[in-house]
Amino acid sequence: MWGGKYIASEEQAERLLAKTDARGLVLATPKGEFIWKRGQQESVIDLTFISIDLYKKVNFCGTVEE
Repeated sequence: MWGGKYIASEEQAERLLAKTDARGLVLATPKGEFIWKRGQQESVIDLTFISIDLYKKVNFCGTVEE
């Protein structure tokens, strides 16, 4: 869901998605966007789950290069 289309899902991730979905939460973090980078390493280590009503109002959820 968040690692991109070539990343395999894991059981723990599927449980997290089921629990957040049951609570009416959606993932605001853009799919496949790396949040953390150091040298050649990249990862999606921070996930942002919010209500669907708030999601409809979000203009941007991601990192800013500085």
